[in-house]
Amino acid sequence: MGGFEKPVDDLIRMTYNEEKEGIELDDEEKATDDKRADEELEVLGSIGYKNAKEPYFKFPDAIAKVNEMCKTLC
Repeated sequence: MGGFEKPVDDLIRMTYNEEKEGIELDDEEKATDDKRADEELEVLGSIGYKNAKEPYFKFPDAIAKVNEMCKTLC
């Protein structure tokens, strides 16, 4: 992410409803989308931005840690 020339705009959240033709969130989904976004980040573990259970790691540092763990296991 640090390789971009300027800050990246936030992505637009889209619907999970596969039966709709569009991708926009309806009012019912907007009410639950903040919780869903937090859950999506929590799955990322320590590289998730809003995960309070583990300390935050910068993405390149997290990848280096994964690489180191793989080498250790092999």
